[in-house]
Amino acid sequence: MKKNLLTCLFLFILIVSIFAAETRVSLSDFIVHSDNTRYKYMGKGISEMISVELQKSPGVDLVEREQREQILEEMNIYLSGISDSETHVEPGKLMIARFIVFGEIIYMDKDVFISLRMIDVESGKVVWNQKITEKLSKYDYISGYFASSILEFLSAEVSNTTMTKVEVKKEKSEDAVIAFSNAVDYYDKKEMEKARKELSITIKIDPESEAAEFYLSKLITNTTKFKIMTEQYISYQNPAYLGVIRTDRFHYSHSQALTKDRTWLYVPNPESPSASNRQAAGGILSFGYKTSDYSSIGFSLSAYNRTWRGYDQNLYPADEYYFKPDSDWSFGFSPGFLYRNKDESFVFDTRLAYSNGKIVPINGDYTDDVDVSNDYILEDKVNLPLFWENTFTWAFNNRNTFFVLKQLNDISIDRIYYFGRFLPAIEHFPMDWFSLRAGIEGSFAVFNDSRNAGFGGMGGITFRIPGWGLDIDLNFTYRKRPSRVIEGIMFTDYIFLLSGTLSDVFISRN
Repeated sequence: MKKNLLTCLFLFILIVSIFAAETRVSLSDFIVHSDNTRYKYMGKGISEMISVELQKSPGVDLVEREQREQILEEMNIYLSGISDSETHVEPGKLMIARFIVFGEIIYMDKDVFISLRMIDVESGKVVWNQKITEKLSKYDYISGYFASSILEFLSAEVSNTTMTKVEVKKEKSEDAVIAFSNAVDYYDKKEMEKARKELSITIKIDPESEAAEFYLSKLITNTTKFKIMTEQYISYQNPAYLGVIRTDRFHYSHSQALTKDRTWLYVPNPESPSASNRQAAGGILSFGYKTSDYSSIGFSLSAYNRTWRGYDQNLYPADEYYFKPDSDWSFGFSPGFLYRNKDESFVFDTRLAYSNGKIVPINGDYTDDVDVSNDYILEDKVNLPLFWENTFTWAFNNRNTFFVLKQLNDISIDRIYYFGRFLPAIEHFPMDWFSLRAGIEGSFAVFNDSRNAGFGGMGGITFRIPGWGLDIDLNFTYRKRPSRVIEGIMFTDYIFLLSGTLSDVFISRN
């Protein structure tokens, strides 16, 4: 009895699998017969419009355009007969689609004659064909007509919107379908900026174009959300990105750093009190310029006022605290450069940042086991170090997975000090509205005669509301780092970074 049940279950799964394979369809780009170069890529555009209609049906598994090269390669292998007796594979098993649709478009003065046929890959026979003569301006009707006919042959559900296009036969401007066809060609060539421009033209002419909206959604690509907390005078992002961003962005971030095992540092110098808290107010103005399709440059200027409130030995009694304010204005600048390859699967960006601001010896920059009164007396402010950041980003899995290598350097210009960090990280978008990321940190510091190595890790999540253009990023970092102020000291930091980005509010770029 158990054996019979298992046999029935196996046969059921096999039948379901076969049925699913029989409904997998691939559309080729249709051949265009016209001397007018305006219609050169029309075969791509009409094919994709029909594909968009077919995708609405739950009974059809449509092969993505990116996979069609594999279909054509396998078809060429089959038709060329290069498979010998040892490597021969049956056609139905060779192909990743059960049915392939081919077609031709012939221009006849004001109308177009379109002829499509569908081949059963296993038998090599034409199992369906359909023809139509119509004005190109009725492209919605044309795509709906062929899609509904294919779905009816496959006994698959036809969507209401597809049937509406067939029934209404609405006439529009053929300029829209021409722009869309050009966009598909640019998409194939991985010239994404030009594809976006043609899609924007399509939607401007035909705001109801579902095919253009579908392709625009394919071009709205994920970007890694891996960020670090920077100094006040350094912008949240490399200014060179302003040359390539496609929409406006409103950004807010809040960070909180907690350091473990801090002890108050007493500095007997009225000109340089130990800081008990810091406040900063100011702004950063950034510019970006796209120098080519592959590169951009940027520049930012910053101005900010920092106020310290600290202890002063000469101004408080032995057992009481007295706060003396100290403040100054500081200015900074940061040049940046970005390079990306043709399909944006690799991006490299680098930037420098400098400020004339000073570092005040901050209370707590040592651990409990250090005798500061005997060994560490800090009296003078020191210049902020030169900051240099390099980031390499690789995108995989249709830009759903990212690998990032970030390298950062703090280089002092008035003392012997260097602090370098190396941060590899990975981020994955399992869903369009959610991502997870994690990374590790290794650091090395040179401070006068001391050498120290640090380590750490980070993790984060992003929640996205696509309809609002809103991203909410949460990041947490744990690290063991060397002090920038006291030689030979290590700290344990816990850093929380919350940021929100609102995109495409007023301005977008084609």
